[in-house]
Amino acid sequence: QVNPFDFESEYASTMERGGFNAVIGNPPYIRIQKMREYTPDSEVEYYSEVYQYETAQKNNYDKYCLFIERALDLVCEGGEVGYIVSQKFLTIEVGRQVRHLISDREALRKIVHFGVDQVFENHSTYTCLLFLSPNRAGEYTAETDFDYNAWKKGDHNPSVSTGKSDSLSDDPWSFVGGAVDDLFTQIRDECEYNLDDVSDVFVGLQTSQNSAYFLKDYQYENGYYQFTDYRGNSQKVEEELVRDHLHTYNKWKPSIRFLDKVVSNHKLIYPYENGELIPPAELQNRFPEAWKYFTTDEVKDDLKDRDLYNTDIDGAFYRYGRKQGFGKIEEDKIVVQVLTLGPRYGLDRDGITNTAGGNGPFYNIKSADSLPRDPGHIVDLDLRYLMAVLSHPVIEAMVRARSTFFRDGYYSHGGQYIEHVPIKVINEADDGEK
Repeated sequence: QVNPFDFESEYASTMERGGFNAVIGNPPYIRIQKMREYTPDSEVEYYSEVYQYETAQKNNYDKYCLFIERALDLVCEGGEVGYIVSQKFLTIEVGRQVRHLISDREALRKIVHFGVDQVFENHSTYTCLLFLSPNRAGEYTAETDFDYNAWKKGDHNPSVSTGKSDSLSDDPWSFVGGAVDDLFTQIRDECEYNLDDVSDVFVGLQTSQNSAYFLKDYQYENGYYQFTDYRGNSQKVEEELVRDHLHTYNKWKPSIRFLDKVVSNHKLIYPYENGELIPPAELQNRFPEAWKYFTTDEVKDDLKDRDLYNTDIDGAFYRYGRKQGFGKIEEDKIVVQVLTLGPRYGLDRDGITNTAGGNGPFYNIKSADSLPRDPGHIVDLDLRYLMAVLSHPVIEAMVRARSTFFRDGYYSHGGQYIEHVPIKVINEADDGEK
């Protein structure tokens, strides 16, 4: 049973005077997916349907966003809200609702960004101090790039930037200072398109059980790969179903060299052709050794036990866990290492497959054939040109300013952080532009 606290009745006199002078705290950081696991569905529905929180109207949010919204409703005119919250809402898509809430009310007064410093011991939580006002603040200040230990002692010299509260929107926020922000704006004004206009930014493959598809201790002989499966049994599979693959067991370790060719480090069983799953009868007929391996009792049971994407093909238990990347991953592309200390973009012209994105290890970029708003405009930008643009220090600074940070200074180059990079479409017939 949901029994929400009623401030209006419990603090009637305070609320009649307009609310509290201050609301401070450290609200819980819980994604809605976790909330559904540990709380009744009625609680989640209460936020979106009964109280109708603005920040709960999309089916993907964090509980601290609700606390931010509630605090702004509880403070009086001239009051203050002061929270320590996860800094991720500043840039990720999930934070769009709360960014809209704060920017629409022009409520941001000050933010203290702790970067990769850990405020809470024994917890990898990246936080910031957020100060809000229910009145339209007019201007805000942002403190970044300082010594956290010195800050705790009151002896610090942060980088301080200021801005107009009405300049913020629900787009990702970055606090880089006036001169840098002006440079970023100039570049964006000179470039008509973003990366996602001229290319397809997509995640790699997700098998949902890599060990069943990776070849271990393999040897090639007469059209077959002999290998040891993940249960220690000797197996073989037809070479037509095996692809060169890039994978890393440590997403923090560089797997792609700067502006270099992608090199595979695994062999992968890939039961797909032209982006489509090979049906069971065809797989059994054309690739009997692969079918024999997949239908081994223990392997079959393990593969059936995964969470799989829906398909109309009966008996396709050997399909990958997620339907993503098929038909694109085999083509020429740029491979992006997600968690890095700088740009790591590699060129693949050999159809090397790779493992899915998110916060690692890889994303992919394939040049688009035409512009979405102008199908008659053929793009076909050279991948080497896109790599050069993405690797430029200023463009990397733009990615870094919008990104989410992790331990030891690593930051994300996931799709949502790179797809908005400005791209100038060049005319290769024009020597001046080339």
